[in-house]
Amino acid sequence: MPARKDVLGDVGRNDPAQWEFGTDPEQAHVFFAVYGRTPANRDAMLSTLRAEAAKVGSAVAVTHALDAEGQGNHGEHFGFADGIGQPAIEGSGAPEYPGDGTPLGDGTWAPLKAGEFVLGWPGETGYPVSMPAPEALGRNGSYLVYRKLAQDVVAFRTFLREQAARVYGSDSAEDVERLAAKLVGRWRSGCPLMRSPDRDDRGVAADWSRNNDFRYASDPEGRTCPVGSHIRRLNPRDALDARGDELVRTHRIVRRGLPYGTWLDGDVDDGQERGVAFMAINSSIAYQFEHVQRAWANSGEFAGLDRQDVDPLAGEPRQGSRFRVYGPEGAPKRLTNLPAFVTLKGGGYFFIPGLTALRLIASNGV
Repeated sequence: MPARKDVLGDVGRNDPAQWEFGTDPEQAHVFFAVYGRTPANRDAMLSTLRAEAAKVGSAVAVTHALDAEGQGNHGEHFGFADGIGQPAIEGSGAPEYPGDGTPLGDGTWAPLKAGEFVLGWPGETGYPVSMPAPEALGRNGSYLVYRKLAQDVVAFRTFLREQAARVYGSDSAEDVERLAAKLVGRWRSGCPLMRSPDRDDRGVAADWSRNNDFRYASDPEGRTCPVGSHIRRLNPRDALDARGDELVRTHRIVRRGLPYGTWLDGDVDDGQERGVAFMAINSSIAYQFEHVQRAWANSGEFAGLDRQDVDPLAGEPRQGSRFRVYGPEGAPKRLTNLPAFVTLKGGGYFFIPGLTALRLIASNGV
């Protein structure tokens, strides 16, 4: 990942020179995500892992560890529900909800081909992507992107108050929430603006048949959901031209993330770091994750914007960066010099072996 900093826009405060970990390319890195339904379950598994690693002595060293845990509201530290809008994958057996797949002309949605996320299977192009050799190593594997993202909660809350007063004429709680929804494309509950543009609707947010079932073609200027909003950038759905709509389905990623750090009450910085452990799974890091980051989060050109228009949460930090939102009088307003609400602390790219590959590795390739 450090070698791809220019592609990803990992510059300035996000430059690998500032990272806490992940900048020693001469070392082989292994990533473990240890989960438990309770802290005791997790700690027991973690103890087993550490005991196994200790058996090989100095050959293995822990270079990074992060304790991440759900906040109890399926949300992250900026207050938004997270995890909505995962791609539906053909043949996975997982429940499929409207909006999770590719929009079809009859109003329905088609799941994405398994090869977009699992190696050795046909993708949306009709062919599998290239994979490691031998086939036993690559087949049923995938690739993982991991990024530790620190969130500046105080800066985000301050920005919302100040800019709500500028856009809407007041910094009332109602207008602050409206601006927050415009930046992200959803109200904090998870209700999408395209479903309820004027007020939050927790009923929609809680209904998996509706909370992701929407399109953007009816809102080409972004009056309801700004073109540069976070979720519209990361999955443009049907908002691009015919060629763009065709390509959207080949650039999807499975996203997983957990918040780390304690929830901040009030608007005074307590000096504690908090953020998200972000993970993405895809069959081609370059064509999926990197494309989303480079062409959609960091560039506004794909949607008729320009280079200074960046994703307010995931975009490259730039001097003069801006975000366009329509005010109550119907004219667009530009929010300029957006603060860097999120700072990259480190990360890496990893190969996820399937069960067959794990057996091959465990048997020394025999």
